[in-house]
Amino acid sequence: MANVFNLTKTDYTDGSDYSLRPGRDYKPFVLYLPGDRTTYTYTGTVSNALSFGSQTLVALFDISLAFGTYEVCGVNGEYTQLTVTMDDAVTDTVTPLPLRKNINTTPVIGTNVYYYDIKEDNAGDIAQIIEGYLESIDVVG
Repeated sequence: MANVFNLTKTDYTDGSDYSLRPGRDYKPFVLYLPGDRTTYTYTGTVSNALSFGSQTLVALFDISLAFGTYEVCGVNGEYTQLTVTMDDAVTDTVTPLPLRKNINTTPVIGTNVYYYDIKEDNAGDIAQIIEGYLESIDVVG
């Protein structure tokens, strides 16, 4: 099972905002995976459903890789850093969805959130490494 990390504004009470704003560059987020995985291929997709039969691809993330020594959770080690981004030309094609009122509002994929995941391909051995909801919010002002 993949790790879950919701890319939203609604789910974080500390002011963090990982939601997407159509027409603006997406604020990058970074993942660290142990070891050198720079020969692997990574794909990040955004879609309107979980089910592959009814799923429509909405957008793709750009993912860049860098191998090195990083401190992750207070531990220095060799990791592959994945930087996940999306430029404004791509975000501009993503339809905004109504923002959930608060964390207690149920996320409904395709109605008020999109579904995203990032998969790792190691010579045909494909693993989903992270997934979650993605909010796409109308830009105001």
